[in-house]
Parts: sequence; C-alpha cells; structure tokens
Amino acid sequence: MLNCNKNILVILICCIVLASGSASGEDVKVFLIGGQSNAAGSGLNNEYPALYQSPQNDVEFWVGGRFANDGVPNYSWDRDGSTAFGPLKPGSGNYTDGSYSGCELSLGRTLKDAMVAEKIAIVKYGMSGSALERGLRNEGAGDWDSETAPLNGSFEGIRYHVFKHSAVLPALKAITDRGTAMK
Repeated sequence: MLNCNKNILVILICCIVLASGSASGEDVKVFLIGGQSNAAGSGLNNEYPALYQSPQNDVEFWVGGRFANDGVPNYSWDRDGSTAFGPLKPGSGNYTDGSYSGCELSLGRTLKDAMVAEKIAIVKYGMSGSALERGLRNEGAGDWDSETAPLNGSFEGIRYHVFKHSAVLPALKAITDRGTAMK
C-alpha cells in the first residue's frame, strides 16, 4: 500500500508540474513511451517508409538508457541515456548500434500532423526481454515491478528505475530549466 501511495503522490506532482505555466510563455506537450519490446523498438530503419528516414526537427526526442555507476545490473541491449533533447530520428530503438527504431517515429509524425501549432516532445525508454512483474522471468533484462527488492534504497523494478531516472526526470528537468511549461 505504501508503494501505491508513493506512486499516486508522484503522479499528482507530475500533474501539478504539467499544468503550471512557464516564464517564457511557451508550452510543450510531453508524451512518454515506456515498456517492453514494442516500446523499445526493433524495426529496422532501412525498412521504414521514406517519410521516417530523415530527422523530424519539429519533434524533440529524449531516449533513456544507462549511465555509468547507476547501480543497475548490466544488460547487453541497454543503450547510453540521453543528456539532451534532439530531433526525433531513426536509430532510437532497442539496440545500441542505431539500426533500429520503434513506434516513436510514426507517433511523432502523427502527433505533429494533428497538432501543427504545438511544440511536441517524446521521452522514451524501452527494454525488450523485460518482465512487467517480478518472477515472470527468471533471468533477462530485469522487471518493471514496484515491489522488487530495493535498488539504491527504493522499491522500483530495475527497468522502471532506469525509465524514471534516465528518461522521465532528466527530460522534464531539461524542459523546466529552459523555462518551458509542459502540457
């Protein structure tokens, strides 16, 4: 129950932050992608239509991943985490070699086409082979379960920890640090 209350508090804080105005008068709509294989993206870049082959400069993108000394067990598919927003482009998928992408490419294009006047940012972290709940896999990429034994003193599944600390929190901080409000 304590973890449930903590998660509700985090959601409420995010809602307050997302609803607040900005000093610059600019707003950005932030969309989060987090999860397993489909979120991670295993589509070969060279198989996507031409529409998705070039960077989409009108959509900002942040991909979460690993940071040195983050206390998370090493897994071969983990990529390095972003340290700044960049344009949405091919190569943001599950593997570190940059030859794969996921749903963020079509999501970014669809969102921008539907909201032409809006600033759009996508924040993503996905891990193929991970489990939603502890015990569903005996080995592999870790899990997303908040009941997992403490990692760095917090009850967060390994993958949830990486999503929160390498994608969501630093991306939101980067947005607020530049004086932009989130919607």
